[in-house]
Amino acid sequence: MPVRNKIDFQSLAENSADILCSTGMDRVLRYVSSASLQILGWKPEEMAGKLLDDFVLPEDVPVLAAAFASQDENATVRMLKKDGSSAWMESHARLARKSAKGKPKEFVVVMRDITDRRMLEEKLSALVLTDGPTGLSNPRAFEGALDQEWKRTLRGRSQIYLLLLDIVRLKGSNGKHRQQDRDGWVRAVATAVSGVVRATDFVARYGEVEIAVILPSADTAGAVKVAEKLRSAVESLEPPDGEKRE
Repeated sequence: MPVRNKIDFQSLAENSADILCSTGMDRVLRYVSSASLQILGWKPEEMAGKLLDDFVLPEDVPVLAAAFASQDENATVRMLKKDGSSAWMESHARLARKSAKGKPKEFVVVMRDITDRRMLEEKLSALVLTDGPTGLSNPRAFEGALDQEWKRTLRGRSQIYLLLLDIVRLKGSNGKHRQQDRDGWVRAVATAVSGVVRATDFVARYGEVEIAVILPSADTAGAVKVAEKLRSAVESLEPPDGEKRE
């Protein structure tokens, strides 16, 4: 890089809110802007000379490597902060050459902190997939989970069981108070069911008065045992007046 261009680059980098850096083709950091201290807690000199991968969560390193391999592509990865936490960073790597047709010389990388945006996206996604009254997953989330678990079952040649609880059938009117009573009863049952299933099981509100439970990697005896526990847990509850269990 010519001296003038190098000066211009460093001047731009030091006045940017994003982290600007350059790496060799081996992804070893050659230059890191001062924004690294504010965003990640690392001083530039603490990062320079080290592999960029060392500051990325191990499970996200393949994503970073793929972006560099494509030579000009965005990648979103979690980077390690000095205090042990992590930050979602959106990076854009561009290949620099000695000349227009020369051999690759280095990568110029721009990294932007998108942690707040990512957290907001995750919250919105959770809201879309959550049933408000019970806090359980909703039918949309259930369908996605069932499809995923079914594919995993086929790959692993294991077994999967699906339990559907038709927990209450209302009698009488469908007024506002009846709706509130029903939601309260379904919420109580949802809490009881969540306390019985395994951490690997998936529970969702499938309909107004139905709760679905996916039991991945379960055998017949295990599924029957869980079903009996669920029945016992629900029977121990007192439904609102005018309702009955089914």
